[in-house]
Amino acid sequence: MIWLPIAVGVLLRLVQLWMPIVGIHSWRQADTAAMARHFAGSDTAIWLPQIDWGGATSGFVESEFPLYPFLVSRVYGLVGVHEWLGRGLSVVCSGLTIWLVIRLGRRWFNTSAGWWGGVVFAVAPLGVYFGRTFQAEALLLFCAAAALECMSLWRQHSSRT
Repeated sequence: MIWLPIAVGVLLRLVQLWMPIVGIHSWRQADTAAMARHFAGSDTAIWLPQIDWGGATSGFVESEFPLYPFLVSRVYGLVGVHEWLGRGLSVVCSGLTIWLVIRLGRRWFNTSAGWWGGVVFAVAPLGVYFGRTFQAEALLLFCAAAALECMSLWRQHSSRT
């Protein structure tokens, strides 16, 4: 039964995966996509992200650590530059986060609470929206949930010794 919330969440996030970058945060998604494209095309270092709106400059931009666009650029190197690949990475990270929410809920509360927590996270409108955008939010939530999972496992195993 654990796969039902994950499947529902992933299916909701796959709707129009291939559509162009539009929406409330289109400027940020476009900047992230530009960084990924520049990483793939010019093979620059991860600490030198570039954007398109730099004018006559080289386009280097100050931003958060660009792990997400760098990961997307590695996928671009395998199959070519397609915007849906960035969204796809967000969907994968979001699906894994749903799984971690279920695991954490089971460990901290009970099986039912974990399942319902996964369902709520899978269908929450903001989770669905940001779980499919070309932005680092889905990766950030996945990393946060993974950190909680690791801390929880560490506490569980360290209390036995």
